[in-house]
Amino acid sequence: MFDLIAALMLSAGVIIFSLISSSHDTITFSNGKTDGHTQSIKNAYGFTYNPSNSNRNSTSDKYEQIKAIQDSGLSFPEYIHQISIGAGNPKNTSAISDYKVMQKHMQKIEKLINGCDVRKEFIISSNDALDLCMDQSSFVYETCTGDHNIYAPICNNVVIENILETTKPSSKELNRRAYDEAKIYVPLD
Repeated sequence: MFDLIAALMLSAGVIIFSLISSSHDTITFSNGKTDGHTQSIKNAYGFTYNPSNSNRNSTSDKYEQIKAIQDSGLSFPEYIHQISIGAGNPKNTSAISDYKVMQKHMQKIEKLINGCDVRKEFIISSNDALDLCMDQSSFVYETCTGDHNIYAPICNNVVIENILETTKPSSKELNRRAYDEAKIYVPLD
């Protein structure tokens, strides 16, 4: 039986991961932000679960999963890192699936990101366009921070660098926007 316990100190509290390998892996995490609330997640690579009610919509399940991870205080780059670690295990189909979804979304952003060039008047003058570009740029930046290899071709994109240099978002804003982008688009893939 494989038992791994790693503790991560986060500004919001401590998240404790406990992997127990059997027919169903279980992850337990506790966070000071949630008043010591402990949550178990089945079939996990790190925060993935299968709900017991099979009638639930998988899109809303994935949204709720990502929201719960964000609410736990885990940074988006660490979330991506956990997906990458899990995807390294060929038996971990959940992590492999999520890894591929992240790659696919990064590829979609790469095809569209040139429209976000801040040197174009349209982007600077439109709050909605700039907001969309910031969400995509934050997702790419935070994903690349967590694992540059998920989709390396976009990790050093000049347009994204220009957006981030122009808007100067805080690390907290980058994290929030990356999770927001993931909650919207990742469940749809």
